[in-house]
Amino acid sequence: TIVFLKAGEKVSNLQVQVFTPDGQKYSLKNADIFEEAVNENVSRLRFSAPNLTQGAVFEYRYTVLSEYIFQLPEWYFQEDIPTRWSEYRLAIPDWLRYVVLSQGVDANALVKTQGQQRMMVPGSDSQGYSHIDADVNFYRYQMKEVPALRPEPFITTMDDYFARVRFQLSATAYPNRPVDPVMGSWEKASKSLLESERFGQQFLKSKHFKQANEALQSQLAAAATKDEKVNIIYNFLNKTMRWNERHSYMAGSDLEDCFEQKKGNSAELNLLFLALLKANDIPCHPLLLSTRDHGRSIDLYPIMDQFNHVAVLVEHSGQLVVADIGSPYQTLGFPRTESLNGRAWLIDETNPQWIDLPALSGSTIKLATLKLDENGQATGTMQYRISGYDAFPWREKIAAQTDKAAMMKAALDEQYPDIALEEVKAEAPEDLAKPISIAFKCNLPEMAVANGDLLYLSPVFDPLFTENPFKLEDRKYPVDIPYIFSDKFVLQLELPEGYALEEAPEPIKAALPDNGGTFQYTLSQNGNKLNLVTEVKISQLRFEPEAYAGLRHFFNLLLEKQQNPVVLKRKN
Repeated sequence: TIVFLKAGEKVSNLQVQVFTPDGQKYSLKNADIFEEAVNENVSRLRFSAPNLTQGAVFEYRYTVLSEYIFQLPEWYFQEDIPTRWSEYRLAIPDWLRYVVLSQGVDANALVKTQGQQRMMVPGSDSQGYSHIDADVNFYRYQMKEVPALRPEPFITTMDDYFARVRFQLSATAYPNRPVDPVMGSWEKASKSLLESERFGQQFLKSKHFKQANEALQSQLAAAATKDEKVNIIYNFLNKTMRWNERHSYMAGSDLEDCFEQKKGNSAELNLLFLALLKANDIPCHPLLLSTRDHGRSIDLYPIMDQFNHVAVLVEHSGQLVVADIGSPYQTLGFPRTESLNGRAWLIDETNPQWIDLPALSGSTIKLATLKLDENGQATGTMQYRISGYDAFPWREKIAAQTDKAAMMKAALDEQYPDIALEEVKAEAPEDLAKPISIAFKCNLPEMAVANGDLLYLSPVFDPLFTENPFKLEDRKYPVDIPYIFSDKFVLQLELPEGYALEEAPEPIKAALPDNGGTFQYTLSQNGNKLNLVTEVKISQLRFEPEAYAGLRHFFNLLLEKQQNPVVLKRKN
């Protein structure tokens, strides 16, 4: 697939050929190349190579003619498969000044030389072109035997870690003209955005949100404090507007039109929130973000293409919180998880600045009171208390599923396919900041396996992890967790008459360095009751590659304790 912009770019001279191991050569016909629209701005050419077999060599080449010089095509030296040789050559006239952004590229990979080349430049009166012998910078990057880098859980995007190079235009210096800065400064970028009709003017001019503000006033009439106003505006938009699944840092449509259609992209929803806050005298600021799958932010240069999302910084309950419109199940101050990418750029007329996003959390507590019989069947009650980020998907399930027993059966089916549930109660308070509670009676026909006088029991109910998420023995990039989390399980199990604890995993309290996380497992018998407490907490958002081995061992230990059976024995 070759992607290009519909306006200002053209792909031509596409040639594809395959050399098979038996020496045959095959070429692709033009009739086998298809052009299709990705969206209103982007198209792509799609093609498949003929006669591909193991050991074949597949080659293709093409030309892109583009009017866009601000950002040259970036080059990836690394992929999720090994690369034997990767080379990138550029010839850039001296009148185009670029900032080079390299990642994972050794300094020895680049050879830079200078020379002259005949080129065509715009005339001094901005009309027509002329030919001159231009000073040219020649770049030649070479990397060989580049290892594969494959994705694992808890990452942002692999683009943050693949070896690659990018060129961003910082200034032009055409012959007989003064140097013209293109990139500017963060202050200029902030001013430009605030003056833009697709950004600042949308929330600074009331004509763009008049209907929304009028529709809101009846609900605001009863608000006594600014906090109440913020809550009302936030809930009003989350219940009224629908996200169209597109991220953007600019409004594609007028906010008034978005409100009429009751949907918009991420910028439109949050700019409307910003507009309504400001219209009702609530201090707030727009935040520009790069979502986790869009890549890490670069604060050295005001490169606007690095952003693809807008959120809002607003004061609430005596502190500044990040708000993100788009889901009726998300608590104020808890932006969508894809927004949790470390930093955001606060836009302000006098003091634009980078801010660190707060470390937020999710928590689940499970309490089980069960009675086990000698056949391995357990009956009793379960209670869940779920808060923070853990609660949001459950709120959505509870709202969408009228049959709560079926909802919980589906959640537990993998571990207990034969579980039977009764009297399932799921409460999701209207106040989104309050935790969700779920309670039910259950019957577990095979919680334990009977073998003569022995019962083999796996007592951890609905564990957070059933396998180690970290498969690689060695990981070359960080573990990046969106939010801190904890999962606690407490079990009180009444044993069958005459049975006692015969064998169990040793109690443990394990901790990661620098308070990065803890795990505890304690099990004991008190009379005819077995008491188990197991809890895992991850309190650190980022683990560098050198900490990976310890983190992987931590999860191996956790799973070993949770999966090792408890043995009960009938006493004569």
